[in-house]
Amino acid sequence: MLGVIVPVMIASGSKPARVVRRWLAEATDGANAAAATQAAITIGEESLVWLALHHDRADARQRALEYLASRLPDPLPAELLALANDKGSCVRRSLAAILGSRPHPEYFPVLMQLTLDRWSDAEPHYQEPDSYPVPREAVAALETYASLGDETGTKLIALARATSDRQLRRDSLSAAARLCGPAIRRQIWSLFADKALGWLRVDATDALSAASEVELEIVGKITAERLMKLPAPLAASATILVGAHLPVADPSRYLSGSDIPNRTEHCCCSGS
Repeated sequence: MLGVIVPVMIASGSKPARVVRRWLAEATDGANAAAATQAAITIGEESLVWLALHHDRADARQRALEYLASRLPDPLPAELLALANDKGSCVRRSLAAILGSRPHPEYFPVLMQLTLDRWSDAEPHYQEPDSYPVPREAVAALETYASLGDETGTKLIALARATSDRQLRRDSLSAAARLCGPAIRRQIWSLFADKALGWLRVDATDALSAASEVELEIVGKITAERLMKLPAPLAASATILVGAHLPVADPSRYLSGSDIPNRTEHCCCSGS
């Protein structure tokens, strides 16, 4: 009933703060709680929005977070950053997106925590591959920083090795390759050499290809002879890496007379 009454009261020019407070207290489903939160926002009762931040329904907490974050300067207060531990996946995902839109040193530990979030939006009964949207958002947020330290790079590589979400794996390796230093790129290159890692080898090679700089000591290890022995997907990725990062005059000479293997392997679990 309040969901019908309150909008009419607001439309008539009233600011029924007490009624909205009651609506928030009585709302038991997500849509109703979110509507009550929006009513508090509409009438400018920020104290009620803060109240909604602790509502039982994640929809209300998410709406409150998004509004309050838009009104507050950096760094955001600890009460908002603590929502990295919220039980609602939509709240955690919104927090990651918010922090990605406004980089600040104090947000970095929160983003690293969110990279380890284990909620998947895949539907198991449809046999969908694992998909972890919160860590994806967190890694995307890390990419807004100018550079990342080697400790962070090592953690991103560990995340890539551990996750069953291939897109998250690719994103993590890409961020590490682009934003970290030579030591981390060498760690990524070591994944290429591990025959037990399957498609992770391809993803590691692609990440290096996308980096703005890759050391010659890495690229120089990809010889024409080695390319010929690789499974087709890995050979293709390695060729792109060579083309992207060898000095301009070298790739054509390097590959002259060599054809990329025309093979039909479906995985990269074997090969030199």
